[in-house]
Amino acid sequence: MQSTFVATLDEADVMQAEVPEGWTEVPVDDTAALDYLTSRDGTTGFTSASMRAWCFETPVIEGDESIKLDEQDTYDLDLLIGTHLHDLLSDSRVSSFSLVPARTIGGAPARGYTYIRISDGLPTRYVEWRVGRRDGLWNIVLNSAPGETELPPELDGILDTITWTDAPTPSTPPT
Repeated sequence: MQSTFVATLDEADVMQAEVPEGWTEVPVDDTAALDYLTSRDGTTGFTSASMRAWCFETPVIEGDESIKLDEQDTYDLDLLIGTHLHDLLSDSRVSSFSLVPARTIGGAPARGYTYIRISDGLPTRYVEWRVGRRDGLWNIVLNSAPGETELPPELDGILDTITWTDAPTPSTPPT
């Protein structure tokens, strides 16, 4: 499966997903680090199961020579995963790590992995995806509630519902 992507846009597109029944899509604003968040309890923290996403826009990833290929604006997800995993696997709180099969999300190439991290004595399951798109590199994280080692069934299939729409064009001030 293709691991390269071309990123040329300077602004992130808008991500949407079908919100699981009984869950809340939490509004994010321009000052938030997140571009998308839905959680079981409607909060922004990691107190319940959630799916959150943010985009490292093209200007941010341009400086990362470890994932950049010789072709202009072209990057490699497999190289990215390799560099990120070194840090993750050296964390003593992380266990039960495994790669998950490559796939596409919203038509874009994606690479992912799953693990359990212990925080405040409680295990939490994480499934992280890196998605290479025209607007940059998206990071999508699904997590269980603290104390649970499996994702809730409500998150089954949520990645298949993800779509992106063009970023809104900035309005031109009147003259």
